[in-house]
Amino acid sequence: MDLRSAYYPMLESIKSDDYVIATYIAETPVGMTGLHHAVEMAIDQTTGTWTEVKEETEEVKLKHRARAVGIYEIPGGEYGEKGKYSIIQIAFPHINFGTKIALLLSTVLGNNSSMGLVKLLDLTFPEEYMKDIPGAKFGIEGYRKILGIYDRPLLCNMIKPCTGIAPEVGANLAYQAALGGSDMIKDDELLADASFSEIQTRLKKFMERLKEADDQKQEKTLFMLNITDRPDRMVEHALRAQENGANALMINYMAVGFDSVRMVTENKDIQLPVLGHCAMSGALSASNLSGIDVSLLVGKIPRMLGLDSVLIYSPGGRFLLDESKYTEIVNMHQQPFYHLKPVMPFPGGSIHPGVVRKTVERTGIDCIISAGGGIHGHPMGSVAGAKAMRQAIDLVMKNEDNVDIEQLTAYPEYQAAIKKWGKV
Repeated sequence: MDLRSAYYPMLESIKSDDYVIATYIAETPVGMTGLHHAVEMAIDQTTGTWTEVKEETEEVKLKHRARAVGIYEIPGGEYGEKGKYSIIQIAFPHINFGTKIALLLSTVLGNNSSMGLVKLLDLTFPEEYMKDIPGAKFGIEGYRKILGIYDRPLLCNMIKPCTGIAPEVGANLAYQAALGGSDMIKDDELLADASFSEIQTRLKKFMERLKEADDQKQEKTLFMLNITDRPDRMVEHALRAQENGANALMINYMAVGFDSVRMVTENKDIQLPVLGHCAMSGALSASNLSGIDVSLLVGKIPRMLGLDSVLIYSPGGRFLLDESKYTEIVNMHQQPFYHLKPVMPFPGGSIHPGVVRKTVERTGIDCIISAGGGIHGHPMGSVAGAKAMRQAIDLVMKNEDNVDIEQLTAYPEYQAAIKKWGKV
């Protein structure tokens, strides 16, 4: 194998607009160098195979073959228990897959994911590639415009129990959480179109009760209806829901398949903000040496799918996401990314009034703080649970939460929550 410029060029020597750059950590097979391994991955995932084939012409290679553009060997034992590891960068011609995310991932982490320990850490996209990806319709600005709230984090309640309850029961819980001050109510990721809670019936019941709450509190509440299903059914659910008064949607975006999500988000007839739930992210990202990095799964990719907000598991709770990855994901949601609108991080998981300050410090005010059990498990009930969360947000925004809890007599719901769950 000739490892000179044809297979291993400098990144600066290729026309970067034509390539998506994939970055990996990979174990180097015994008897190979990191360079040999990188070149093998590049060839196998584009024009080549394990032996020479007649129609792999020089013209085909020139236009469609990937190139290894960076190999940085890590001394053995420093990252894993055995062997050598390398950080590898491979430039893939995006003419091979276009803007189809399924084909992109099949290319950058297809057969090579079964050829030893390989983990996809990041994908870097040129502006030329991104121009045909529209991104979110609403994003941060859209949510704030719909709700008329610009000066604080938004508050969402997840209905608990997660599943197994009739639409009337869930609607009553939604009413209580909204009355207490929740800006949004969302279905749990475990409940979509179920035999005991048909999706359009649930929408009708929830919207009726939320209108009652909105009339009483003089604030607007969004209901994020979970339409996770087969792709064709998701589009049907979304269109019918919009006709029946829905004001927001939700999809378990990894479970349904990335490009399936775009059938909803890029449909011009569907004009509703969409929350993406990150269920299954651990199955794809938990290993240090295989799968896909969680920041790519929960940060960059869902933003490219056109989701307006994306749930992130909150560090320190029952989900094992560390602070640095959380920060990386939030940055990927909010930082400039060509023409794509910034989207709302949606921290969730074991959130209650005592962790609101930490959540705001980690995320900033452009986020949707979500509480399930932290509202419905409040000792004074669900209305009080939502009030306690709003009080926590207001106290943090005014920097008045760092006082002895006994002094906050004007906030009995907040006091009760802190006494039950404590404070970070």
